[in-house]
Amino acid sequence: MNSDYPVFILSSEKEIEQCPVFTVDEFRWNCVYHPETTGQLGYIPGKGFFLKMSCMESNPMRNQFGPNSMVYKDSAMEGFFCFSKETSSHNYINFEMNANGSLLIQRGEGRFHRTFLSKEEVLSCNCQAEIFSDHWTVSTWIPETLIRHYYDINSFSEGFTFRCNFFKVSETPEIEHYASAYPINSTEPNFHLPEFFGTAIIVPNTNTSRNYKPSEIQNN
Repeated sequence: MNSDYPVFILSSEKEIEQCPVFTVDEFRWNCVYHPETTGQLGYIPGKGFFLKMSCMESNPMRNQFGPNSMVYKDSAMEGFFCFSKETSSHNYINFEMNANGSLLIQRGEGRFHRTFLSKEEVLSCNCQAEIFSDHWTVSTWIPETLIRHYYDINSFSEGFTFRCNFFKVSETPEIEHYASAYPINSTEPNFHLPEFFGTAIIVPNTNTSRNYKPSEIQNN
């Protein structure tokens, strides 16, 4: 199996459903329950990456509002991205979202050396959430302008690779759970371990529907 998650080149965010589906089902640590979570990631040239995630969870906890609120205390879905050219780099950006469409974004190296992005930068990502009877979805942009501001990247084109991982989480004891797309080898809850990120690559849109299980492939 290909060791890279294929990020399809799209013409608009409306084509996101054509992208391969990844699963977030590597549960670790203290999990009160195990909500089914999936996602898709695509790339729109000149605009950026579009992430959409879905969780089979009715009435998700959603008490946090506004940019950079503590959404991980609610029910949250997350994407962590490292766009550095250096494979040894731990400089990554975390996007954390709840069912209110509230988005938290930080950057830096490691769990304890992180900086919040500004309110304006967070709002530029246009995070949106929808709640249905048996599940909820959330989406966000990772704009090219934002990536270029923090990484030395000249262009995004076919074959461009980067590292990432995706998560489902709540730190609230009543619904506490921790799940990742790529497995994490740690004795305590910690998503901030870029050494366990997987690899993604920009590819043409083959429009071949399939599910994609990151935990089945070899990590970096």
